[in-house]
Amino acid sequence: MSNEWRSSRGMLWVSMVMTVCITVAHYTTDSHDIAYHNVFRRLYYVPVVLAAFGMGLRGGLGAAIFASLAYIPHAFLLHHHHDPAPAVDKVLEIVLYLVVGGMTGWLVERERHARQRLERTLRDRAELERELVRAGKLSGLGELLAGVAHEIRNPLASIMGA
Repeated sequence: MSNEWRSSRGMLWVSMVMTVCITVAHYTTDSHDIAYHNVFRRLYYVPVVLAAFGMGLRGGLGAAIFASLAYIPHAFLLHHHHDPAPAVDKVLEIVLYLVVGGMTGWLVERERHARQRLERTLRDRAELERELVRAGKLSGLGELLAGVAHEIRNPLASIMGA
């Protein structure tokens, strides 16, 4: 199991725990404390972005859906203890969870692919440099051997001519 895979799964778990903690705090806040509800509604972005950084598009969208599902009952279904914001604000907030999760995940995946391409290019460059150095050494060896052969052939030619 690779470290990157373990760390991305760890980020996903942290994201889920954060979402649960935010949800519990949001559900237990009195409906007259509008400022706290506004803060808790915005705090859902943190685990969504964290999951997107950990697992890319799937993580971002998954965390956004999880946060939306955790928030929907408090936003629309509970009548005795609900989020006091207007319904349009709640719907737009849920849409933004999905947009932010998707966009962040997509950008993270693009960055990872670009990094992989760069690493592959750097490995290829290093290999080409090693081959170039080897070719230079072989070229130098060839020139040296040609010079030695020339130096040996000249006296032999003189001896054979005499």
